[in-house]
Order: sequence, then C-alpha cells, then structure tokens
Amino acid sequence: MPDTRPEPIETRVAERFKLDTAKHQLAVLHEDGLYRHLRLQQPGTGHHWFDLITWPGALAIKGDMGSYTFSRSSDMLDFFRRSAYNGAPNLSYWEEKLDAADAHSGVRAYSEDLLRQYIADDLTACAEAASAAYMDGLREELDDELLGEYSGWFLGDEGDALAGVRQFSYRPDGEEPFSFDPTEWVVTEYAWHYMWCCHAIVWGIAAYDRAKAEQPAPLLAAAAVATVEG
Repeated sequence: MPDTRPEPIETRVAERFKLDTAKHQLAVLHEDGLYRHLRLQQPGTGHHWFDLITWPGALAIKGDMGSYTFSRSSDMLDFFRRSAYNGAPNLSYWEEKLDAADAHSGVRAYSEDLLRQYIADDLTACAEAASAAYMDGLREELDDELLGEYSGWFLGDEGDALAGVRQFSYRPDGEEPFSFDPTEWVVTEYAWHYMWCCHAIVWGIAAYDRAKAEQPAPLLAAAAVATVEG
C-alpha cells in the first residue's frame, strides 16, 4: 500500500522558502561591530521581506513572516552559524534561546494532519485483531460521527477535534467496543512562520558572509547591496 501521509511540514517550508526568496537581495543598512541591520527583500516589492538586527547578545528577525528575538551569546551571527544543523535550522535548540515569539504565529501550532495520522495508526493497530466486517463498520461510523463533512466536529480546531476524538465510541452488538485514547497524542508541530524565519536567519547570514567575502568590511557601507544567490 502506498504511503499516503502528507509530506513533512519541514520539507514543505524549506521548499517554499526557496521560492519565496528566489529574487531577494541583501542590503546592509548598518554595521558597527555587533550592531548590524541587514535587510533581505526582492526589489520593488514587500513580499516576504525580512530584517536581521543584532546587538550584543541578541538577534531579532522581523518582516513579512513574523518577528522573533533570540539571545544566547555576544555575537549571535556566530551562534547561528555554529549551531545550525548541517546548514539547516536547529529548530528545537533555537526555540530554547527565544526571548520573544511572534504574537500571531507563535512557535508551535495545531496540525490536523498529525491528528488524522494518530487516528489512522490506531485503526491499523485495531485491524490486526479485528475482522474485516468489524473494521468496515468502524470506518463507516467513524466517517459519520467524526471524520465526515457533516459529522458536526471541526477537525481544523484543536479543541473541537480532540473533544470529538474523546467522545467517539464504536459499540457493535456482541463485540468489543472501540474508542480512542488521545491522552499522549502530540498534535502540535513547529509553526510555519517560525520555521520560515529560522530558514531566513540561516540564509540571511550566509548571504551576509558572501558579501563580506567579496567586499572588505570598510566597504560594507549603509545600503550597500549584494545579490543573494540560492
């Protein structure tokens, strides 16, 4: 049976980030030691623009995809260079260094895909011991009572979805009942905007490093522009 699980959100964010920033350019708006202001955006549009701002002990990213502030070491660009995971965002470690998360997107978000995967896993486990007729009846009732369009439960909302899961019970005559126990289910994952901004930090620092390699530091004047490559 083919794997019908959705592509991991981390993969989707990474691929989308490349598209969103394909024509971005770097502008060094300010540089004075550990005080830096870097802007990355596509000329002529504000879509997916972002700034990286550093001061001793902190880095803030702000822009079209949200605002997050991190603190760990004196030079935060160096911190992110060293702690990136094989050139990719180190999401869990960097989460520990957050001082402030975006007020709207936060760091973690509910995932309907994860909830549905838990349901599918429990059905698979049940099918190992149950008859085909039992499973047919279970799936039909599950669709009517929980998963179907007219079930009355909105699986796009974490509270509503988990309430529906807890209340669902299949009780065929003369057979063992079936219900879900979502006590240990983890139905949240890193928020899209948080992951996007972490990719932006890695990518923006790499663009800055390339610019510095091409131009000595004294030539990185305010608003000096370097084209960002992928």
